[in-house]
Amino acid sequence: MALCDFDMIFRYVVVGWEGTAHDSRVLTETIRNSRNKFPIPPPDKYYLVDAAYSHTRGFMAPYRHVRYWLGDFRSGGRARGREEIFNHARAKLRNVIERAFGVLKARFPILKRMVPYSFDTQRKIVVACMAIHNFLRKISVDDALFAQYENDEVELESGHSNQNHTANAINSSSIEDQIYVDGNAEASNSNDIGFCYGKLENDLPSATDVINPYKKYSIGKIRLFDPNDAALNALRGSQIDVTLGVRNEDLPNLAASQDAANSWFATNMEPYLKDVVFSLIAVGNQVIPREFCQYVLPVMQILNNILKLPMLRLCSIHCTRSSSYRCELELL
Repeated sequence: MALCDFDMIFRYVVVGWEGTAHDSRVLTETIRNSRNKFPIPPPDKYYLVDAAYSHTRGFMAPYRHVRYWLGDFRSGGRARGREEIFNHARAKLRNVIERAFGVLKARFPILKRMVPYSFDTQRKIVVACMAIHNFLRKISVDDALFAQYENDEVELESGHSNQNHTANAINSSSIEDQIYVDGNAEASNSNDIGFCYGKLENDLPSATDVINPYKKYSIGKIRLFDPNDAALNALRGSQIDVTLGVRNEDLPNLAASQDAANSWFATNMEPYLKDVVFSLIAVGNQVIPREFCQYVLPVMQILNNILKLPMLRLCSIHCTRSSSYRCELELL
């Protein structure tokens, strides 16, 4: 995680987060630990952040559910309405971080394919590359890479790569651009790789067109952030392990009564039990410590009751440090 100024100079960086985590979790944990000395912006200032972060004091995120990537405006025409106009102007400013990383990775190919040094050495390599990057920028050397990426309309990073940073974007010109690798880049085979099925974009392909690449490349896992009938129907008979998310806005209702939770299960899972492989239920998507966090534990407990139904055998339940609660289950 890095901060940069409008001159493409990195001002702060967190290097060495082990495993996979959402962008907002890395930020939250960094701020909470005073030893990290995170530079909180003063009351009249703010950081421009992408859609993976929450819009809150000191951090300005784009409007959701309308276009906000520069590539979207190039392909879809000029911004329409005040929210899109705001997002377009904001994206041109925030694009400096994309360009800074573009220069960094173009200059230091080792960052794209790291040599298997020790973990500590790899961290030092990243920091050293950023330090050299800053040095070259500050001495105003006549550099072809910086000149190439001076234009604020240049888009280096995939516009969709930051939806969920448990994920690495797949770069191709096909439908796989719409799905995201869920974490384990060193998986020994494709069945160990999972994808997050994100839908916070415009003009998305059909659920069938999204699921077909999973089947084609034998991708073994998928996470749905909410119960999506079209996606679940497309997954029938696929043997793909499904993590099914509960919508944050549904948490208060589910926490209120067992009947509401039973109804949620009957509507969103029971019709698919025979031919969809549900492996996990995720409760609370980035809600801790935000709105709805008070409902996470009650919903955990209520769903646990449902998973004790005779048709299901509960394998294990555990809470993680992330904002998602996961119940592992399998069919008898």
